[in-house]
Amino acid sequence: MSASFDILPTENTRIDCKTLIEESIEKFQRFLKRNGIEKDFSVSALEFKHEGEEVHVPEYLSMDEDSYTVLIVNDVGEIYIFYHKVSDLDAECWNEDLLSNENAKQHEKEIRRFLSSGYFWEVKKTMSQPPLVCLYYGFVSMVIANHSKGLVYSDDGAWDYSSMPMGYSEFELSYPDMNKVSSNELSENIRRWINALK
Repeated sequence: MSASFDILPTENTRIDCKTLIEESIEKFQRFLKRNGIEKDFSVSALEFKHEGEEVHVPEYLSMDEDSYTVLIVNDVGEIYIFYHKVSDLDAECWNEDLLSNENAKQHEKEIRRFLSSGYFWEVKKTMSQPPLVCLYYGFVSMVIANHSKGLVYSDDGAWDYSSMPMGYSEFELSYPDMNKVSSNELSENIRRWINALK
C-alpha cells in the first residue's frame, strides 16, 4: 500500500537535493551493514509539474504546490516528495491534537513553529515499490527533518502512529527498528523487506 511521512519544519529552509541524497544514502548504508547487507544503489532527482511535464534536475526540493520532486532509486523505484501549504483544516486538526495527543503536547513549541512556517513536505512511497524503496524513504524523511529541524508525522501506516509526531532524534533512534512499533503488520513488512535485500 502507499504510505507517507509528513515532515513539519520548524525553520524555513531550502533542502538541497544533492545533500539530501548523499546523507540519506549514507544513513541507509549504515543500516544495511548493521543487518549484514551489502548493496550498492544510486539515487537521482527530477522535478515534475503536476500536469506530468518533466521540468529539470532540481537543485532544491520543490517549494511550490505546482510541482513535486521525484527520487529515482536504481532506476526501478520512486519516492515522491510533495510540498503543501498548511490549510485552515490542517491548523484546526493540529490544534485539536494538541489537546488530546500526548506526543503532540510534548512537541507543542515545534508544532506552533511549524504552523507559523505555513508549509510541510510529504515523502511518499506508492504501492508495489521494491523493498529498497520501502525502507529507504524513511531515511529520506529523516534527513529532511534534520535539515529543517522538523517533526516527523504519519497516520497512514508508514510508522507507528502511537509515537507520532516525533522529533528528528527520536525518529533516527527508532526507524526502522521492527521492535519499536506496535503494529505486527508493519514489523512483519520490515522483516520481509530486510530479508528480500539479503
